Amino acid sequence: MSTGRTAWHVVFAALVKERAPPDVEVRAEVQLGAEPQRVDLLLLRKTGEGHQPGAVLGGLWPLFTSDALVEFKSVTRPFRRGDLVRLLGYGAQYHVGEVDRLTARDSLTLVLVLSRPIDRLASDLTRLDWHIAPIGDGYARVVGCPYPLVVVDIDAVARAEHDDLLGAFGHHTMESRESHRWWQEHVMAANPTDIRELDGYEEMRRKLVESLSPEERKAVLAGLGPAERLAGLDPVERLAGLGPAERLAAVQEVLDTLPADLRAVLRRRLGGD
Repeated sequence: MSTGRTAWHVVFAALVKERAPPDVEVRAEVQLGAEPQRVDLLLLRKTGEGHQPGAVLGGLWPLFTSDALVEFKSVTRPFRRGDLVRLLGYGAQYHVGEVDRLTARDSLTLVLVLSRPIDRLASDLTRLDWHIAPIGDGYARVVGCPYPLVVVDIDAVARAEHDDLLGAFGHHTMESRESHRWWQEHVMAANPTDIRELDGYEEMRRKLVESLSPEERKAVLAGLGPAERLAGLDPVERLAGLGPAERLAAVQEVLDTLPADLRAVLRRRLGGD
């Protein structure tokens, strides 16, 4: 239930949609009521489908029976104080709209996916008199919540499930070519949803570049325009890779764009050409 999307949220939803087991329908950015409050993911259990080996977040799917609301806390917008209460409130709001269908206590499950360690929840858990009960391999239940509440530690789950691509949503570096291709397709290439204007896009782009070999970095950069290559760099970083002659040429290009009177003042102060 985010107050605003980031690029991480768009691409995380794409990952879960693509690699969810066939017995689960995944909907993204679901509005829960008349007010513009949206859950990051709504998972709906379907009948007549079996579990799929290799599904992303493999340990999560057996932990809910019917509906699940998923809140994803990204590296750009991590868990903040009050987020547990907020998730509980949105769960109750969703339940009101589905009260005739969700009749069992465990019909609705809340899921909190963290890009940071679970121990960041400590202060919220203490205030609510709830506590964590680890399940293992990066999954845990929260005891005391009125709804079943599952917490997912992305870094720990990615290690346990050997999921290179999932780990990129935490603090792991992508190593497989398949992960690189997927990330490039959903982050760097054209996308129906323009995520380039969202918070977190620069971090997602750096995630790919940092995981590439020097040769692969050149190939990626070759597809970017000059402004995109230099985005986020200060002037010193932009000149760092240039030799003395190239640096002077770059400075001269900047000077040539200045008005003639300002160039004259600079020349006088610099003592000549």
